[in-house]
Amino acid sequence: MIRRVHSGLTTVLVTFALSACGGGGSGGAGGGNATYSLSGFVTSAFDDAGIQGVAISLSGAGTASTTTDISGRYSFTGLANGSYTVTPTLADAIFIPDNIQVMIAGANVSDGDLLALRRSNLGSGIEFLPQFFLSNEQLRVSLHVADGELIYTDSSGSPLKKQALDGSPAVALADRFESAENVVLHGGNTYWIAGGDLHRMSSGGVTTLLVDGLRSAEADVTSDIVVDNANAYWVDQAPTQNCSPPCNWVVQKVPLNGGAIVDLATADRRIASLAIDADSLFWEEESLEPLDPGCNCGSKILSVPKAGGSPVLLVDGSLNGNLPPVPPGFTPASWLPTGGIALSAGEIVFAVSGNSAYDLKSIPKVGGAIANLATVATPVAFATGTVIDITVAGGNILWLDIGNAELKSLPLAGGAVTSLAGGIVNPGGLAMNTTSAYWTESGAYSGCCLVMGAGSVRRIPLSGGSAATAVATLDNPGAIAADDTNIAWSEAWRIGRAPISGGVAVTAVSGIAENMARIAISQSKVYILDGEYIKAVPLMGGNVEKVVGSAGTAITDFSVQGGDITADIDRIYWTTKDVAGAPVVRQLTLAGGGPVVIANEANFVNPQDCYWRIAVVDQAVYWSEGSMIHPVGCAIRKVPVDGGTVSTLVDQPFMVDFTVDDINVYFSEFENIGSIRRLSVNGGASLEVASDVYAWVMANDAENLYWLDLQGGSPGGMEKTAGPTDWVTIPIDVLMDPFLAFEAVLIDQTGFYISETQTGSIHRIY
Repeated sequence: MIRRVHSGLTTVLVTFALSACGGGGSGGAGGGNATYSLSGFVTSAFDDAGIQGVAISLSGAGTASTTTDISGRYSFTGLANGSYTVTPTLADAIFIPDNIQVMIAGANVSDGDLLALRRSNLGSGIEFLPQFFLSNEQLRVSLHVADGELIYTDSSGSPLKKQALDGSPAVALADRFESAENVVLHGGNTYWIAGGDLHRMSSGGVTTLLVDGLRSAEADVTSDIVVDNANAYWVDQAPTQNCSPPCNWVVQKVPLNGGAIVDLATADRRIASLAIDADSLFWEEESLEPLDPGCNCGSKILSVPKAGGSPVLLVDGSLNGNLPPVPPGFTPASWLPTGGIALSAGEIVFAVSGNSAYDLKSIPKVGGAIANLATVATPVAFATGTVIDITVAGGNILWLDIGNAELKSLPLAGGAVTSLAGGIVNPGGLAMNTTSAYWTESGAYSGCCLVMGAGSVRRIPLSGGSAATAVATLDNPGAIAADDTNIAWSEAWRIGRAPISGGVAVTAVSGIAENMARIAISQSKVYILDGEYIKAVPLMGGNVEKVVGSAGTAITDFSVQGGDITADIDRIYWTTKDVAGAPVVRQLTLAGGGPVVIANEANFVNPQDCYWRIAVVDQAVYWSEGSMIHPVGCAIRKVPVDGGTVSTLVDQPFMVDFTVDDINVYFSEFENIGSIRRLSVNGGASLEVASDVYAWVMANDAENLYWLDLQGGSPGGMEKTAGPTDWVTIPIDVLMDPFLAFEAVLIDQTGFYISETQTGSIHRIY
């Protein structure tokens, strides 16, 4: 007989041959009852390989059981004529059909073959979705297989992982790194704040999370980290607070040996800076609230013993005296801190911003009278950023003067303010070692934005002389630290480090900023479209390094969004788009050279939230974008890999996703009854491939199409040459919500992979 078997991937004709001769038993002239054999193979629907260890049970005219051997073969002997049911069983496997009916009628049956789809869960509890995200963010799962391992991104603290196909635990390839608020060198270790957390890296490169913090960079609390031989001190958001941005803060002592964290002080005003000496911790609070007699409010400087105790108020909101008279109708306000605080042997040095000048002041550490050390004219009125990083070095006070674009110095013992260096462009931070002052400059703006690679670390001897560039071609450097061996600084995408004696700058700390970043793989590296940057990390592990800017040389341009990235053997390709424009398609040759724009469309597209897919096949790049015609629709565009004429292959209402091979483009649409259609990669009319299918995301291999059906909540597949109704459903339920994220489907020789963001799962069918 002939039975049609739907495998979920192919349609197979299984033929049970009925032969005229007996076998496997006895009969003949003696008149005994003849017996026969029943045999077959259980093979994978993906690669036709035999599957060992499948339990096969026989019921009906007789009962028996066996298991398949290494080739996937099973066999029963000694069977009488009659009807039998063959039922396979294997943990986490799907058999289609669930069983087969076999009739033995005077002959052996040798074609009792079965197809199997094995299923394994490669991940559970994966943090695909971020805790918070905007409605205009297009979150999409990225799945790739390389070197026999699954590579994917999520939204966790380690957002790029690789997973062995045997189900062993995932290994992080990259950690979360958005940018460092500060960086400090102490005792050979590097300390920094990023993502609201306090971290330490040893001289050997081992990173430790010291505090899983609650703070948010948007709240603009101080990023100061001060360290002694036993503890690090920093400011975190208080666990309970009732205002936004956060207004309650806690100063914490964090033991470096991993002991319990101690809260030294709390504040309900923004803490602007920290400093320590051998015995005490000092901090500055900023508040310009109106002052009333006895209100104990406004900006302050306080201290507390490191060992714990009651805070001591050293400078109050009225600078320990009466504020100057104000015009009628105005309420006296507090003073405005700027530049932080610094400690000498016996004094606290701080600055107060003013209308046309700022004052440099000091007060004894134990309290007392405030001294005015200098008044400096500035074109920057009443700004908290008038001064950056007041520092005491030797017998001098040094600071960066933003308004005057200078590095300034003042003797502690009194004297005139002098300029050590001028012409400073967008400084970010100042640091000292025993011989030199170092500071960062971001470089000038170009239009809206800073320029990638225009930043630098500058240096000048404390004894005087000319300023020089210590490290060049940096991306918006900010905080900086120095000791007598190294300098370290924060950039937009990393913490860099270089020896003070000169030498190559290296990446000390880096990672991925985006949630569910898009990735591509080529030449044993993972390439990551991470906001403003294309980054790369080796598949074997290592630092995440910047490759190139994703949208040109501008950085801090928040109007640009990343689209998608793909790769072939020697190049990567990606799309970016601004808020209201068509995508720009770029290409980069991995052997060297700069990025090349291969398609830059000036036409405005309708704001349909199309799936931002890009693919490269046979010397052409394909991508999806908003429709040029339909208010709710998407288009598929094509350009040669080296650039040239851009052609529109599809511009379709309610188009959803596409996949392409070297002959055809296949796309799904939901305009009426959902369908999949195809057309030549050279253009032309489209033909229906599958009807009544709602393919949310798609993939293909040499023979088949695959998808996740949004309406049915399950994977589907069909042969490319099959008819519109010859598609099949793989009996696996997948939770999908298009308002949360686009799932992923991936097919290669190792299996069919499906993501499920709502359960944090990756399913493998093979």
